[in-house]
Amino acid sequence: MRYRPATLSIVCLLVAFGVSEGTALAQPTPADRAQAGALKRKADAEMDLLHYAEALASYTQAYDLTHDAALLYNRARVLEALERFSEALDTLERFASEASPELRARVPKLKELMAELNGRVTKLTVNCAVPNARVIVRDKVVATTPVSGPIRINAGTAELEVVAEGYIPFRQTIELPKAGVLVVDVTLVTREAKGQLVVSTTPEGADVKVDGKPLGRAPAEAQLVPGNHIILVSLDGYRDQKTSAVVVDGERKRVDLSLEAKPPITQTWWFWTGVGAVVVGATVGVLVYALTTERSAGSGDIPPGQVAGPLRF
Repeated sequence: MRYRPATLSIVCLLVAFGVSEGTALAQPTPADRAQAGALKRKADAEMDLLHYAEALASYTQAYDLTHDAALLYNRARVLEALERFSEALDTLERFASEASPELRARVPKLKELMAELNGRVTKLTVNCAVPNARVIVRDKVVATTPVSGPIRINAGTAELEVVAEGYIPFRQTIELPKAGVLVVDVTLVTREAKGQLVVSTTPEGADVKVDGKPLGRAPAEAQLVPGNHIILVSLDGYRDQKTSAVVVDGERKRVDLSLEAKPPITQTWWFWTGVGAVVVGATVGVLVYALTTERSAGSGDIPPGQVAGPLRF
């Protein structure tokens, strides 16, 4: 479902103004005005159909031809409909600056609209000492370092990336507060930077893996790029152990792990359950064998022929 501004009717009101009321930076030619008028009418029709992207393109072209401030207002409302709130607020501020007093008077709730949009954005400041790094928010490049001032970004959860040639990319999930301010300090680490990681175990000889890659038998060491690394050690007769370590450029990080021995098989509950089943089975087998095997009769203590009573009842 597409977002539709609650006060979209104001757009229709200003669209009716045409392209005659603006503070043009340069006088458009009659041909420019005619083309801009056609583009505006096309954009009006696209807005009625909720084709916001198409309407935005036509309003933008019309503004480029005439610099009519009314078209800035229309562009802002389309940007709002597209949920590009920070751009919508920037464009509304341009409208307020460029429009004549008479034109601004036709938008009596301009301040309220700007306040509403301001409540949907955050002012983000990114501090990074590396020049020409790209600041990327939600997969879109929003600035290049050094960043001169706060960047307006739609509020909400976002992925922040700062990328520069020769450096390990910085990535972080950030929460952009509504109508708030967020400052993020970014330290980029060169790809050539290395730190030393040493992993030892008690007892020695455990297999060591770092980030899923074999490192050898403990004690083992390697040079790694700075950052967080996952360590997994395993040794026959002992429980596997998993941990993490942060490696810092130019520093030696040592991790000592004491392994826990696995209990003997005779101390495990499932072992005794199995043995019990075997013993019970063996007992039943002997009983069945005894009941189903015939044996020859013994002579006993009474001579044959002297027993008067029945042998069985």
